[in-house]
Amino acid sequence: MWNDIANISAIATLILFIFYFLGRLWCIRVEKKDLYEKIVVRGVDLKDDDLNIEYVNGNEIIEIVSEKYLNWIKVYSAEYVDGKVKKAGKKPIVQVKDVNRNTPRYFGFYIPEGIPNTIIEYQRSDYVKGTFVVVFDGRGCGYTAENFQIKTTLKSVLYYLLK
Repeated sequence: MWNDIANISAIATLILFIFYFLGRLWCIRVEKKDLYEKIVVRGVDLKDDDLNIEYVNGNEIIEIVSEKYLNWIKVYSAEYVDGKVKKAGKKPIVQVKDVNRNTPRYFGFYIPEGIPNTIIEYQRSDYVKGTFVVVFDGRGCGYTAENFQIKTTLKSVLYYLLK
């Protein structure tokens, strides 16, 4: 009788263990789809002293705000190769570390019409990496952040499995 109870409890423990990891993997998939970052592009007078602009190379200001803590934001120059926009070099133009949640960071750029010249990459506190480009949409709506690519890394998978 005690053997039967021990076997049943071992099987129940194994089933619960499998469901736990399946739930964690589902959580990773859901978190990957969530976009906590808000990107605003606007024309701003560069003489405005209220803004702490990290990098100035144009008239358009990119404002990045995230609901989650960001480990870093990296800005790369971009080039158009084989029908895709890719990083022009491995070294970022500017890098900002330790961005607190709901704290806006400003970057000043020249945003051309057509092919984007800047790629912005960031890493959230859960180690999920995101990449996007800012383009002039040409439809009269102004500037938009497009081509969001969010990738989970090994650190982010371990983060959610062991959280």
